Amino acid sequence: MKSPVIYIFCFMVACNVCAQERNQEMIIDDNINLYLKAVNNYAVIYTGKEEPIYNVRTTNHQYLNTLEFRIGEFSYNGRVYRDVFLRLNQDKEELIVMNPNRTLSIIVPKDRLDYAIIDSMYILFHKPESANGLEMPEGYYVRVYNGDHEVWKRETCFLNSVIKDNNLEYFFEKRLRMYIYKDGIYYPVKSKKSVLRLFDSEKKDIKRLIKRYSLSFKNEPERSIVNVISYIDKLNK
Repeated sequence: MKSPVIYIFCFMVACNVCAQERNQEMIIDDNINLYLKAVNNYAVIYTGKEEPIYNVRTTNHQYLNTLEFRIGEFSYNGRVYRDVFLRLNQDKEELIVMNPNRTLSIIVPKDRLDYAIIDSMYILFHKPESANGLEMPEGYYVRVYNGDHEVWKRETCFLNSVIKDNNLEYFFEKRLRMYIYKDGIYYPVKSKKSVLRLFDSEKKDIKRLIKRYSLSFKNEPERSIVNVISYIDKLNK
């Protein structure tokens, strides 16, 4: 005959196991509730595909300005979502949103995106038919200046490699395309000459500005074009 002590011990162990299981279920439920509370009505934007992971290390990154997520906002299916963590992947041409727990990087579907704002930069996904007949490739465009005229950029990149010190290094090679929005049309610009051609009547003033501030359309195209267009807007006030 088994001792009553053994039965009591087994009963206590079983009770302890059940209690641990209930506590674990309560912890899981609490975590789920906390997550749902954090997500609130934003759950729909955290249910898409995850951002692809790269299998190699690179010497630079593929994101707009910085690889860090930044607080921004975007409009999705006509609804605005504010105070969300965003970054723009310029290799995959995808806008990425991070969930509240900072555990998942989710792709925002292009076909439902109205606009996005990161660090005061207004971002649109242009389709070919929205480019007023000009050759603007489909992709994300960032407005870097907004006045009487607008300046937009499309920066893309692709994974490349080079042999350095007998080692294979991977890096993202970036390409920049600039556009000036004038009189309802997006004009591609890539040099001082192309900018001057668009503003023939202000040509002398523009040349003086370029010389005064040592603007370089080759080395600093974005800064140079923004400075010129901002100056033109002031001239025409």
